[in-house]
Order: sequence, then structure tokens, then C-alpha cells
Amino acid sequence: MTPASPSAGDARAATRLDRAGLFSAATVVTIALQVACRLGGATAAILLNLVMARTMQPGEVGHALSAISAGMLGALLASGGIEAAAVRFLPSYLAHDEAGRVRGYLRFGTAQALGLGLIVGGGALAALIVLARRDPTYWPLAIAVPGAALLGLGRVLSSQSLGFGRPLAATFPVQLVRPASLVLAVLALSLVVGAPSAEAVLVCFVLSVAIGVGLQALLTLPLYRSVPKVKADYAPWRAWVGIGLQLGAGAIFLEFGRDLAITVSSLSLSAADVAKFAIAVRIVGFVKFGLTAVNQNFMPALSAAMARSETVAVERLIAISNHLKLWPLLLCFGALVYLGPHLLRLFGPEYVDAAPLLLILMGEPLLMAIFGPASSVLAFSKHYTVFLSTTFAATCLLVAGVVVGGHYAGPTGAAWAVVVAWGFWCALLAAFARRRLGIDLTIFGSIRWALARLRR
Repeated sequence: MTPASPSAGDARAATRLDRAGLFSAATVVTIALQVACRLGGATAAILLNLVMARTMQPGEVGHALSAISAGMLGALLASGGIEAAAVRFLPSYLAHDEAGRVRGYLRFGTAQALGLGLIVGGGALAALIVLARRDPTYWPLAIAVPGAALLGLGRVLSSQSLGFGRPLAATFPVQLVRPASLVLAVLALSLVVGAPSAEAVLVCFVLSVAIGVGLQALLTLPLYRSVPKVKADYAPWRAWVGIGLQLGAGAIFLEFGRDLAITVSSLSLSAADVAKFAIAVRIVGFVKFGLTAVNQNFMPALSAAMARSETVAVERLIAISNHLKLWPLLLCFGALVYLGPHLLRLFGPEYVDAAPLLLILMGEPLLMAIFGPASSVLAFSKHYTVFLSTTFAATCLLVAGVVVGGHYAGPTGAAWAVVVAWGFWCALLAAFARRRLGIDLTIFGSIRWALARLRR
């Protein structure tokens, strides 16, 4: 695709997108509330790190944060990834009045999460208890296991709400209530006991997950009742499991890349260094929230434009989203150069020397903004095999890089490993999209697009 000037076709494309309801008032309000939930959850995560850093020793913070991250990752094992398939199957079944398959999918997914949570979680808990009796540093991980099992069930219920077209019901408990409950519980605990242990923080984690999942169940149950009471049809269960495993594997890197990096960093870093690395990762993750929000807001329109093969609209949406992401991120990078040490001083003097990690880790969102939304475009264009294979390779690179980099260069090496893994992923997908689809997704193509419009 080459840059094109504004035309009547461009206007007609925008009009068709508007008629699709992508920019209706209700949609805008829903998106705004979803963004607010995610922003509130991200803020709660930063506040949690702040409370822990101000009340606990760095080693205890490191043990607690790595165990919480492991619990978040464990949720994928507890669900088997089947929640990732909900938005692919449920809307279609509902649209075609296939009540039997709706009931079958709902029952199968919930049963899988419960079964895997009990079997995998029970085995992991038993093994960790044995290890913890020999080495007490394993107790936070052992306590995290029930939280992971519950969180897996919560992810499945949340995805079912999303499949029914209830995005707020899917977002509010998981993205806001759970992290807010956790930070409030840890804050209350610190006011009572002064310096909570890592084990106590993980108990709070399990309780917060239980609160979030309980609320999610209350919001999802009426959707179950709305389905006609017909015999459940489990015939496509292999497709449900297969698609869920594929998409779930991608989620390990895309959705839980930060948790994965923090978890594996404990294999080569001291607990105190894990705390510094984790806090730097979380701060940059908060900054990255703006990039994620832009992507989420543009993806429905981009998906619709690609489905209609509206080349001009696709180029316009990619260019505008790229510009909205890169330049604010560059401003954030400049601000962190000066404000980084002062920001980390809020967490305690022990964390100030982690300021260089912030600048290194900012390379991740900057590279994502530079190379553009390649993952979404490839998914929309049905090149999902390439997306999955690249994501798997990037995940392996991330794990190996953080462990090896942490061993030889401490937190700095682990931070560079994160940037290299994401840079590899972004660059490879963008190159594939350019070669196979003829779309320049990078900021350089977006700059040329903007300059072409200015010249006209």
C-alpha cells in the first residue's frame, strides 16, 4: 500500500465505519469506562509497589512481587487458556441462536478451569510445600497457588462476559476490583503490623483474587440464565481447546510478559535486585498503558476497515495511531531522564540506583510505537501462524535473556533482555507485514503519510 491523498473514498470509508456503530456515543462511553478501569488497576499496582517498598525490606518485596507474578502466570495454566477462545466462538453461537453450543462452551470452559485448578494447582501446591519446608523462601510461591487457581476461573468467567458483549462486566472485577482490593489489604496490614512479610502479602493477594472472582461470578451468572435451557452441545470441544491453547500461548508474552520477566528474574537476581527490577518494570508498564489504550481504541475501526479492504482508511488509522503513540512516549522518556531518580526516591533510597533501568525499559514501548500495530494487523489478515511462531520465539528469548542477562549483568542485563525480546518481536512482525501485505506499519511510513498530506 502506498500513501494516498484524502478523497471521497476516504470520506465514504469513514462514513461506513460510523454506520457500523464503531464511534457511537454508547461505544465511546463503554471504551472510556474500560480505559478508566484499566487505568485504575494500573494505578493500584503502582500504589501496591509503593506501599510495599516503604514498609518492607527490599528482599521481602522481591520475594512477594516475584510470587505474585508467578501467580498471575499460573492463572493461564489453571484455565488452560480456554478463555482466549471465548470471543471467537460465543458471539458466533449467540448470533446464530445455537443455544446448545453456548451452554456447552460455558459448561466446558468453567469445568476445565475448575478441574485444572484442582489438579495442576493441587500438584504445584504439594510440591511447593515440600520445598518450603526445606527453604522458607518458597512459602510465598506456595501461598500464591490457590490465588492462581482462582484467578484462572476468574479469567474464564470474565471472557464469557466479554463473549456475551458485556465488556464492562468483563473488565471491572478483573482489572479494577482485584488490584484495588490488594493494595487496600496490604495498606491496612502495614498499618496494623508495620512491616508485613512476603507471606502476609501473598495471603492478601489470594483474598483480593477471591473478591474479584466472586464479583465476576455474580456478574456472569445472569448471562448463564439468559441462555435457553436446551441440551448442551460439546461437539466442537477440540476446537475450543485448540484455539484456546494457541491464543493462550500468545498471551504469555503479550499479556503477561512483565510478570514472566519478573518471575524468571528471581532465578538469577538476588531478592533485593528483583524488587528494584520489578518496580522499574511496573513503572514503565504504567507509562505503556497509554500505548495500550490507543491500540485498543483504534483496533475495532482498523479491524472493520481491513475486513472491507478499505486501503485508504487502513493507512489513515495506522498513521494516526502511530503518531498518537510515539510522540507522547518520547516526552515521557525525556521526563524520566530527569524525574526518574526523584520518582524512585518515593519508593525509598534503596531504589534510586534503579533509575537507569527505567530508561532502558522504556525501549520496549518505544519500539512498539516505532514498529506499529503489526500483531493486530497480522491477526486480522489471518496470518496467525506467523504471529504465534514469532511470539513463541520472543517468549523463549525473553526467558533466556532475563536469566542469562541477570546472571552476568544484574538488573541492567535483565532489563536489556526485555527490550531485545520485544524489539525482535516487533521488528519481525513489521517486516513480515511489509513483505506479505504491502503495508508499512512503522512510524517511518506514518511520517511519510503525514508529509504527503502536508504537501497537498
